Amino acid sequence: MSKRLFLCRLLASLGLFAGGQVQAMTCSVVSSPQFTFGHYDPLSPVALDVQASFLMQCTPTVPGEMLNLQLSLAEVVQPLQLQNLQTGEWLRVSLYTDAARTRPIDSQQVLAVRIPLFTSTLLSLPVYGRIPARQGVSVGTYRMNFSIVLDF
Repeated sequence: MSKRLFLCRLLASLGLFAGGQVQAMTCSVVSSPQFTFGHYDPLSPVALDVQASFLMQCTPTVPGEMLNLQLSLAEVVQPLQLQNLQTGEWLRVSLYTDAARTRPIDSQQVLAVRIPLFTSTLLSLPVYGRIPARQGVSVGTYRMNFSIVLDF
């Protein structure tokens, strides 16, 4: 078989030749992170930590297809903050990519994943949060002022 014929057959089998169709991996979010910090004591010398996860179901079109996934922040004001719904006060919060909370997340990218998938796979992508200690704020309900966006 000539090299040219082999290349044409290879391109056609990959869907890259004229008339071929390329299908992409399908992914769907099963659940998105809910950061529930609970009770925060502004006098405590200990930070308040929480973990939440994205759960995603991804199915490759061919075994070994590469999943390229990015989680990023939207509507970000630095530093990341929670706002008191009653008083309007702000409470600083930090997000991390690791449980030890040594790798803080910047405002542009939360987490990047690049892995080959061979079958339909349920992925758990953790995000770690921390409210630093001793922030003098009022008691109340606080909400996030940013969103986490998922691109794949």
